[in-house]
Amino acid sequence: MAKKYVTTENAPLSQFGVLESILLWQRRCEDALYSLLTLGARRPVRHLASVAMARVISKGDGISIYSRASSLQGFLSDGRRNEPQKVAGAAQCLGELYRHFGRRITSGLLETTIIATKLFKFNEEFVRQEALYMLQNALEGSGGNAAASAYTEAFRLIMRFAVGDKSFLVRIAAARCLKAFAIIGGPGLGVGELDSSASYCVKVDAFHCQVFLVGLVLSVSYFSLKLTHLAGAYSRPLRILFLLSVMHLLKHWVRCLLLE
Repeated sequence: MAKKYVTTENAPLSQFGVLESILLWQRRCEDALYSLLTLGARRPVRHLASVAMARVISKGDGISIYSRASSLQGFLSDGRRNEPQKVAGAAQCLGELYRHFGRRITSGLLETTIIATKLFKFNEEFVRQEALYMLQNALEGSGGNAAASAYTEAFRLIMRFAVGDKSFLVRIAAARCLKAFAIIGGPGLGVGELDSSASYCVKVDAFHCQVFLVGLVLSVSYFSLKLTHLAGAYSRPLRILFLLSVMHLLKHWVRCLLLE
């Protein structure tokens, strides 16, 4: 008599106790990567650790994204933990998580923006740069779905501190943040923010960086289109100012290309 075999291909892993074991090892991997990042790993190592953290969560139990993002925010918010390498590692990992899961953790964007503002108090260039990379990933990852106050605060940080930073690399990171704003549609920006962006364009003569110019061109071009679309909400002089700003930026961008 033929024996009957039970097919287990579609059986849930929890039936055999395997799922619990997998989740346990996922937590252990996350804890190990978190420790590596917050102990002050150097840039190449913390980049790999950040990517690995996002990969582990995406392949495993996705619910842990909330606890990991929260723990990283808590670490960065703690003023006593001010060692540059540790802070940079946590910021890079948080940015990587936003890049992959930003739409699931949009509620934390305002706190992340506040953290980025705090990181700008560091004298170390790479910390300020990582703060802007984190902010860029958070802006693009959220897709414009977070609270308007978060985007307003982020734009204030970029225009008040980042674009005029003494470091060339930090200014490039600021341009990428402006580009991110243009990509997601400039949420949370009103007349005041648009006016300050246009006014800043007159200072572009001091910069000869293609990336910085591209960021300004993209962002201000989008804002100009936004003004055209919402013509009734803005004054005619402000719309003209933005159109002139775009022409001014394009002129300097072309000049930089010709010089190179």
